[in-house]
Amino acid sequence: MARRFTLLLLATACSLDPIGDDVEPETGPGTVYSLVRINGASVPAQVVQAQSVVEVTRGALTLATDSTFILSYIVRTKAGSSEQVGTITTRGRYGLASAQLQMRVSGDTAVRYRGTYSATDVSVADVSVPNGDQFAFRR
Repeated sequence: MARRFTLLLLATACSLDPIGDDVEPETGPGTVYSLVRINGASVPAQVVQAQSVVEVTRGALTLATDSTFILSYIVRTKAGSSEQVGTITTRGRYGLASAQLQMRVSGDTAVRYRGTYSATDVSVADVSVPNGDQFAFRR
C-alpha cells in the first residue's frame, strides 16, 4: 500500500502534460537499461488510488562512465475523463562495490536508491521512504 502511495505522490508532484504516447524516458551517454518491472509488476504497470489511475508505461536507467545516473520513467494519469502523460526524471551519482549499487540524487548526501548490479540487470529500491518503490531494469 505504501508503494502505491509513493508512486501516486510522485506522479502528482511532477509536471504532466495532456500529450500523446510519444514521450520517451530521458537517457544520456552510457549504458542504458530498460525498465521491466516496478513494485513487482511488469511494465506497463498500473496503480489505482481513489478515482485516479497512474500507469508507468516505460522507463530507463542510464549508468554513465563518470559515475552519474539518470533514472527516468513515463507516467500516465487518468482521473475521470482527463488523461495526462509526463516524465519523472531523477539524476545523481552512483557507486558500485562488487555487485552492490548505491545511488545519490544530485544535491543530496543520503543514498536514495540501493540495489544490485550486473552487466544485464539492475534492481534498485527507493530507500528514502519505508516500502519505497522498487525498480527492475534489463539491458
